[in-house]
Amino acid sequence: MTAKTFGLIAFLVILTSALLTFAVLQQKPTSQPAATTTQQNEGASPPSQTPIDTILRFSPAYAGLTSGKQGSLDVLIQTNTNEVTAVQLEVAFDPQKFTNVKIVEPSATAGAFLENPFVLLNKVDKQKGRISYAVGVPPTGNPKKGKGTVVSIMFTSRLSSGETASFVLLPETLVTASGTVSSVLKTTQNATITGL
Repeated sequence: MTAKTFGLIAFLVILTSALLTFAVLQQKPTSQPAATTTQQNEGASPPSQTPIDTILRFSPAYAGLTSGKQGSLDVLIQTNTNEVTAVQLEVAFDPQKFTNVKIVEPSATAGAFLENPFVLLNKVDKQKGRISYAVGVPPTGNPKKGKGTVVSIMFTSRLSSGETASFVLLPETLVTASGTVSSVLKTTQNATITGL
């Protein structure tokens, strides 16, 4: 086994563990442990915490589309102070109102957030109306700060004139960053499409 292959496997195990730990913590309410007293060295500062500072949003947030026409939405990220290692998107949509839904990964020239991203999950359930997409920094890459496009979603509208439907970023959506096993996702913004 080459060192590169071993490194890739190690990265995937660590990333998967972090995502699973976060998912389990989100599903089970945690009980407060009994109060304990800890002794700090005099003059020592408390451990620093990674701020929850990343924003995910659809662009455009609002759009009008004639029935039978193809549309697209970009999922944009703004990390602010976070150094992001992976993004997991869980998106719900109405499969009766949006058909031919597919994921299109952005190119580096089109403002992609991650260069040479490592795709961990890419699934569109067209019957249930659910997109599950996860992407991370490659094993040889570094955490990323800034803003850009995580992914684009293509679809065909089946909305009648005046009818509205949305693409919704679900609570299971998360962003991992260096320095923490918790999600650093602060806010999300959904997209609403109106039939013309």
